[in-house]
Amino acid sequence: MKPLAALTQDEIRQRFPRLITLLRVTAILTQTEAVSAIQGYRQDGLSAVGSEAVMHFGGIAKLVLAARQHRRYFGIR
Repeated sequence: MKPLAALTQDEIRQRFPRLITLLRVTAILTQTEAVSAIQGYRQDGLSAVGSEAVMHFGGIAKLVLAARQHRRYFGIR
């Protein structure tokens, strides 16, 4: 099994579909931006730098936290 940091974008799409949906809805991201945010978070942790849209939200850490908090609100399980 590959370490999570080494996953390709296609593997991330298959492994984290709900998180991608939450990121897209929470911060109005494209699918590519959401996948890249997860990939950056897995590789660099909280210090990762995301796309411009992610940085306008406050960074990857704040985006992931907000998406997790909104999980019940959006009804995504």
